[in-house]
Amino acid sequence: MEEIEVMCTTVLATNTAFAVRADTGEQVFIPSAVAHAAKLQPADTVRATVVPNTHYPEKTPWFAIRVERDAPVPALIAQDSLDQRIVEYLDVQPAYATTSEVAEEFNVDTTIAGNALNRVFRRGQAVRADVYSKPDQQRASFCLWAANTSRFVEVDL
Repeated sequence: MEEIEVMCTTVLATNTAFAVRADTGEQVFIPSAVAHAAKLQPADTVRATVVPNTHYPEKTPWFAIRVERDAPVPALIAQDSLDQRIVEYLDVQPAYATTSEVAEEFNVDTTIAGNALNRVFRRGQAVRADVYSKPDQQRASFCLWAANTSRFVEVDL
């Protein structure tokens, strides 16, 4: 059992939630009763008590048994700083960037970069294009990110 800081990434209609560990970027499953009691929303950073997940450890290695909303969250400053730096990075790019490129630029894990890019996108500070390799895929093969939609196309004058 560990007490860690997590950032909520998804809350389903059933109130089941998913988060990532702030220290490793690993996925955390949060049961609906726990998420509902904490009134979790995507992008919330909270303190969680986690145990190893025995149901789907290969996809989501951690299971939250408790979440505390009022716990101190010092990583929010670093998170806001990363988000702002990503916005500035995308603003100066002549075209789009992949999640991997952003992760490499800021020397962070792709999960951390992807979460930051999604926060920036949800705030309307960036645009996103999902790329699918096959027509029957349910999830995108990868995402492209840019400051605005014109960065996805070339304009010949």
